[in-house]
Amino acid sequence: GNLAAGFMAKRMGLPLRRLVAGVNSNDITHRTFTAGEFHRSDHMEKTLSDAINIQVPYNMERIFYYLTGEDEAIVTAWMHEMDRSGRLTLPAPWLKKLQEVFDSRRIDDDAMCAALRRAADEHNYLADPHTAVALSAAWAVYGDEVRPPTEGVAAAGVAAPVVVLATASPCKFEASLTAALGSARWRAYAEGPDFPVAARQVLAAKEHAFAKLAGRGSVEASQAAWEAEVRGWLD
Repeated sequence: GNLAAGFMAKRMGLPLRRLVAGVNSNDITHRTFTAGEFHRSDHMEKTLSDAINIQVPYNMERIFYYLTGEDEAIVTAWMHEMDRSGRLTLPAPWLKKLQEVFDSRRIDDDAMCAALRRAADEHNYLADPHTAVALSAAWAVYGDEVRPPTEGVAAAGVAAPVVVLATASPCKFEASLTAALGSARWRAYAEGPDFPVAARQVLAAKEHAFAKLAGRGSVEASQAAWEAEVRGWLD
């Protein structure tokens, strides 16, 4: 989603040079960008960055659409092939065009944990595991320091910034942060002033057990009944 939005913004005139995807071991986006292999995996691997455990990213269709100059016929044929076989291999000219804009890195759990520790130790920034994947990818592509640009603002002698899009609050990912930083550092964060007040209130709220929701005739009626029950607790 971030990549698709960034690609749209670039086409609208935002001066972006490259769009880099950081992915975990569920790496279909990485395989697409590096080899043109938009191939569904046979299984999904469990990772510490589970919100990006993705087998088929639906926003890739949007990227293909703008990559081809909004050619509906080409994209429709590609997606039909993906639906039919689970495997779309981009023709070489389209892969080359894709790689003019996009890059990627595959970040496993060890590398993610290392990036999370580095962000905390060197920059006093506590990232969630998915943002740590992005940080690791940025450091892998651009190195430790921002490099001078090769075009655009180079003549003005201005360094090119690298922007990493953060995903979520680290307060949601106790298990992943504990794996990366240890239980003592998680506890210090959870009990300290940087832990979001709203999250602390949720954790302190009374838990309610309820039986499996029985059908109420239609899906809509069942959803309405469940929502009413939960809203009653919140009120």
